[in-house]
Amino acid sequence: MLNTVIKPKLHLLKSSLNVGLLGGVFLGLLSGCGDMSGMMCNRGQTQGCACSDGRSGSRTCGVDGTFGQCICQADAGFVQDGSDGSSTMSGMDVMMSRPDSTVNPGPDSTVNPGPDSTVGPGPDATMSGPDATTCVPRCSGAVCGDNGCGGSCGTCGQGFDCVGGQCEIGPGTWVMTITSGMIDSETPSGSAWDVFGGNPDPQICVTIAGTERCSAEVMDSFTPSWNFALPATTGTTLQSGVGYQLLDIDVAADDTICSGTIRVTPQQFAQGRGTVTCTSASFNFTLVPR
Repeated sequence: MLNTVIKPKLHLLKSSLNVGLLGGVFLGLLSGCGDMSGMMCNRGQTQGCACSDGRSGSRTCGVDGTFGQCICQADAGFVQDGSDGSSTMSGMDVMMSRPDSTVNPGPDSTVNPGPDSTVGPGPDATMSGPDATTCVPRCSGAVCGDNGCGGSCGTCGQGFDCVGGQCEIGPGTWVMTITSGMIDSETPSGSAWDVFGGNPDPQICVTIAGTERCSAEVMDSFTPSWNFALPATTGTTLQSGVGYQLLDIDVAADDTICSGTIRVTPQQFAQGRGTVTCTSASFNFTLVPR
């Protein structure tokens, strides 16, 4: 009877001692491992931490059940290392907001520089603002030549040179062609051009540098068409003047319809044509630079 009562009690005492011993061992292991707060956490759990400069930060529990590095709240783009207090940049994009920072942007980046920064415009930039320099073309009174901004005030036609912003006759030569004319139906005295009342037989002669050249005569015409090309000559000679005679060719003696000097004007050079009017007649000419 006594053995029956004592044996169960001894068994219960032994079990209690075993549980106590295991519990003590477990607590000893925990105390020997030190602070387990950095390891024991739930994923997504956050915890406050201290930055190396005394500011407050936070750290987050990761998938491995441990807290990550301390993130300083004042510098959202930086991560503070919990061990040595050093900081490293996190993420691929960091925005620099300080006015004295130096930024080397990539070809597709947009940079808003601070007041102390220097940004040079690209080749296609349009400068504006109080410090911008805008080139104003200088073409007042000019029809050709450089406008002072890398452009042009205009160009001169063939046979002309730009001199002082104006188009002037160049040193080249020109070909004058007497094309056609118109003769009055009567002479200045009111008589017919021919003795028997016939129409005139016009011919035109032009003297250049002392040499006279004449067209073929056009029989019985008040509107002759000669298309008589003269030898190439300089613009200076044509401006100075060349002599002409408009004749009515007769059997006995030629009659002078009119005569004078052709002085080609700059406007006629530019237009490439002109008209000469004289007593009882007029004629047209063209000018082509060579």
